[in-house]
Amino acid sequence: MTVPRKPGAVYTPDSAARAICRTALRLFLRDKSSEAVRSLRVFDPAAGTGQLLLAMLEELAALGVDRRQAMHNLYGMDIDPEAVRVCRERLGGGHVECGDTLFATIPGPFDIIVGNPPYIDSETMTRHHGKPYRHKIAEQYSCARGNWDLYIPFFERGLELLKPDGFLVYITPDKWLSKSFGAVLRALCLPKLLSLETAGRGVFADARVDAVITAMSARDSDTLQANSQTVRKTDLTAPYALDYLLSPRLPFIRQMEALPARLADFGHCEPSCATADAYKLLPLLREGGGGYRLVNTGTIAPLSSRWGEKTITYLKHKFREPTCSREEFLRTFPHAYGQKTRLPKIIIKGLNRLDAMPDFDAGYIPGKTTLIFYSKTPDHLLFALGIINSSPARQYVNERYRASSYNGAVSFTAAMIESIPVPADKKFYGNVVEKVRQILADPAAPELRQELEELIQRAYGNFSDASGIRPV
Repeated sequence: MTVPRKPGAVYTPDSAARAICRTALRLFLRDKSSEAVRSLRVFDPAAGTGQLLLAMLEELAALGVDRRQAMHNLYGMDIDPEAVRVCRERLGGGHVECGDTLFATIPGPFDIIVGNPPYIDSETMTRHHGKPYRHKIAEQYSCARGNWDLYIPFFERGLELLKPDGFLVYITPDKWLSKSFGAVLRALCLPKLLSLETAGRGVFADARVDAVITAMSARDSDTLQANSQTVRKTDLTAPYALDYLLSPRLPFIRQMEALPARLADFGHCEPSCATADAYKLLPLLREGGGGYRLVNTGTIAPLSSRWGEKTITYLKHKFREPTCSREEFLRTFPHAYGQKTRLPKIIIKGLNRLDAMPDFDAGYIPGKTTLIFYSKTPDHLLFALGIINSSPARQYVNERYRASSYNGAVSFTAAMIESIPVPADKKFYGNVVEKVRQILADPAAPELRQELEELIQRAYGNFSDASGIRPV
């Protein structure tokens, strides 16, 4: 039976539902006798049409629990009355009610809570439910802070409904593992967190999200499992960005982060412009002529600009050689944007591959989505330019900030760039500066770029051999 899909409703495939239920049962039974499953109380806070509850029923039956007895101990709630009706029909029993789990009175506590909470972002939530409802949730749940998605308070609500020895297993988008809106939730749930498991991008047929299966316990634990790797929680620091723990190259990340310096020691990174500035710039642009040249993510290459070689799409307008009068630009942007444009700097792509170009003569306008890196020390800029364009730096950012990706491409931030680990070696610093200087003087010599890459890879400890990293 097909149920009209409401905003945020992403139905759980059977394979994922079974995996969630098996994880929950394994955790529940690890320190209990097999008889304990006969009185097990299970709750799904966003039951939908009942896929998770049906999977739990099948798993309990496979463990020898009478189906009638199992159904009597299954509970669910969903805000969609039609989905609740279908869920009741499919289960043939159980206790499934129509209501808002975040505010309803629920007959807890429960031994196990399994769920696939609604995937509604802040904008969609405000549009469909209104600001008052969002404010009501924020007043009730401490983790609903910042630009939070609706699944966030479901974690806090689930932990409230657990028995003292109970377990919670959810499948959700992975953004809460690193985004700022998940910071309060991460701090709240870290003591309870038992495991994180990558579910991948293809788990849901109708939702393009990178999903993660999260298991928590009502009791605190000292370690957590991130896929197959055991992590000590004492090794983690606030704000507890956890996405990198799921990387198969975690040893590479840890080896990088053991280095003593960071790119922030050599300069400062900032977003290039505000969205409002980007729109104010558009009417000032023209094809060709003198003045500032505009570059954006699509026209930045490693150590060079592709301005004039590749068409720029800027706010849905296409340009081949976009320029702007210097006088008009500085008159329109007398403050931050104008000041940034006049700086000797590096301009960095904001998305996809981490590439950066020099703008030491301050002849380019950094366009929407780009970042800039600047320093009062010219050699620091040369050094940073070499590091940012290297394979170790690219791999580090891609692996360290996995949940900051969208459709597989990382959206870079200033903090990511400044956090890139750097060897603290004066000879290495001087060699990189000199090699970058040679490349900029002779950009058509590919052997110089290869020499720079090899120089940097050697200094980073030959991580390629140690962790499967290859140049990108």
